[in-house]
Amino acid sequence: MHMTVTARLKRLSAAATRRQYRLWIVACIGLYLIACARLPDYARPVALDSGTLQKQDVIGYRRLQRADFKGLQPPPGFDHRMGAAICAYLENNIEAESFEFRYLGTANSSHVYEVTVNSPRIRAFMDRDCSWWNPELADSASDYVLEHEGVHFAIFEIAARKWSRDLETAVFRIAGSDESELQRDMQKQFDNFWEGRKSELDARNLEFDEQTSAVFDPERQKKWLATVRSELADGDTAENFDPASSCATDALTRQALQRARQALADAGYRPSLIDLVEAAEAAARPPECDPVRARILADKAYEISTQ
Repeated sequence: MHMTVTARLKRLSAAATRRQYRLWIVACIGLYLIACARLPDYARPVALDSGTLQKQDVIGYRRLQRADFKGLQPPPGFDHRMGAAICAYLENNIEAESFEFRYLGTANSSHVYEVTVNSPRIRAFMDRDCSWWNPELADSASDYVLEHEGVHFAIFEIAARKWSRDLETAVFRIAGSDESELQRDMQKQFDNFWEGRKSELDARNLEFDEQTSAVFDPERQKKWLATVRSELADGDTAENFDPASSCATDALTRQALQRARQALADAGYRPSLIDLVEAAEAAARPPECDPVRARILADKAYEISTQ
C-alpha cells in the first residue's frame, strides 16, 4: 500500500514543486523622463500573469546588452514613463523522480512521511521578447538603465542559487490519514517554502528600486552592482553562469540538440522547424555560447514536431 501511495505522491509533489514564480521587474529610471522623488506605483516590481511570457527567446543569467530588450511595448500594466522593463522569472527542474519518501510510521491516526528532493536546480531566466526598452530614453541614460536591469537579473540569479541549496537540504515531514490529506499537507508545505522566499526576493528588488530608481544615484547603484557581483563570485554560490567565457555545452544540451535534429528529419524539414533548430544550434556556438537557451529552443522544436 505504501509503495502505491508513494508513487502517487511523487507525481503530485512534482506538480506542487513546479509552481513557477515569475516577477516582472520595472524601474523608475524615469528620472530622465519624469522627475521622481519617490518610487511611483507604475515603477514598482509587480507580478503579472504567467501568460505574459512568450518563452520563445529566453536567456539564462549573463551580463545584459541593449539588444536583449526586444519587446515592442511595456509589459501589461506599465506605460512609457518607464526607462526599461526586464521580464525575469524562475523555473525548476523537479520531476516526480526527484523525490525521496521515507515512511516513518503512524502518529495520532495519521501516516507520517519524511520527504527530500534530490539534486534540485532552480534557474533564473529573462524573456527577451517580453523585456522592453524605451526608444525615447536619452543616450546619456542608457548605461545607467542597462546596469540597473542587470542588477535586477543578478538578484534573481542569486535567489535561484540560494533556493536550490535550500531545497536540496530541506526535509519535509508530512502527515495524513489518507492520500488526499498527505497531498494537501505536502502542497501546503511547498507553498510555504516558495512564498517565504518569494517575499524575500520581492523585498530585495523593491529596496534596490527605491534606492536607485526613485533617484538618480550612480554611486549607490555601483555599490549594489559590487554587492551582487561579490555574491555571485562567492564560493557558496558557485556555478556562475557566464556563457561568453566558453562553449562547453553540457550533456543535456547535446542530447536536446540531437533529438531536435532527428525530429526535424522525421517531420520532413519544415521551414519553421529548420529556423528553430538552426537558432538552437547557433545559441550553443560562439559568439552566443548559451547552452540554456540552446536547450530551450531545441526542446521547443521537438515539441512542435510531435504535435
